[in-house]
Amino acid sequence: MKNKKVLRRIAIILSIIILIIDIYLYIKMKFNWSEIGSNHHQYENASLIISALFRYGLLIWGILLIPIVWLEYLLINLLIKMYNKFNGLKRLFLCLITLVVTVTILILFMRILVLIIVTLV
Repeated sequence: MKNKKVLRRIAIILSIIILIIDIYLYIKMKFNWSEIGSNHHQYENASLIISALFRYGLLIWGILLIPIVWLEYLLINLLIKMYNKFNGLKRLFLCLITLVVTVTILILFMRILVLIIVTLV
């Protein structure tokens, strides 16, 4: 029971942090869109459009990170329940499958988060 509360708090804190990063990214995007029409040089405008579209894509990925956090939370809870419920080879097989899925989603989560943070800096 204590582990579930800790996991839930971590998921809530991560969701709030991701939401703050998304708001900051959205605010930073507004400045790019307003600068596009002010320049008369076509290469600068093209560069600003590409940069703004890249940040817009990152904003969408940032919004999708919140459900990924809660999917990780549910998968970890599922892993704990399977570990406690089953014994022997069945426990090993089910926990291994759940662990592989969890680690794969965690790696995807970390890559997206690093990409967003590198873009903001």
